[in-house]
Amino acid sequence: MGNLKTEERQLSATVLIDGVEIEATVDPGATASFISEELADRLQAAGGLT
Repeated sequence: MGNLKTEERQLSATVLIDGVEIEATVDPGATASFISEELADRLQAAGGLT
């Protein structure tokens, strides 16, 4: 965890959010961050989102 990867010209990293390990896309030029509805559901099921 914590290693940056470049696959198919896309920068990504494995991150831990409230105990849930995910693969996140890193966009250094982004002005906002988003998660999918599926990830929100997983985090809520794990007790991380209310």
